Amino acid sequence: MLDTKTNRITWIVPPHLKYTDYVNPSSAHKAVVKKDEKKYGNLITDMPLGPMAMSSYLKNLNITSQLLDFNVELNRLDEFNYESFIDYFHNYFVSNLFSYDDSDIFGISCLFSPSYQSLIDIAKVIKKSFPTILSWLVVIYPLICIERFMKSMIQSI
Repeated sequence: MLDTKTNRITWIVPPHLKYTDYVNPSSAHKAVVKKDEKKYGNLITDMPLGPMAMSSYLKNLNITSQLLDFNVELNRLDEFNYESFIDYFHNYFVSNLFSYDDSDIFGISCLFSPSYQSLIDIAKVIKKSFPTILSWLVVIYPLICIERFMKSMIQSI
């Protein structure tokens, strides 16, 4: 049950590609060329149905939601000058701290298994960037090996 003081949830969708597949896409996959003239893996965006459904339900409890889809954010970039996704996530939250500092809960929605490491990295960055936020909510869709997935995630944070 959510605390009665909870007012705002930020839902986060991690990139649907691994970092290596983003910065060095294989010839078998679609790639996009950004303004820096480098090829990047194509980040397909889709409707985040899980966060949307949860937001709809929570709206009835007077809890607002906002969505941060890193697939959309990465597609907006003209260039990508980071050594890892965790470096990018850290810079993103530092640069946009004011947009998320009123969140009571961060919900990370992991739809595809290539998003696993990004889910872990985002959780680490949020823990460091927002140390006073104690509530966590993680929505996980990959149900294959769910026990191993959860144990690994908890140990990594």
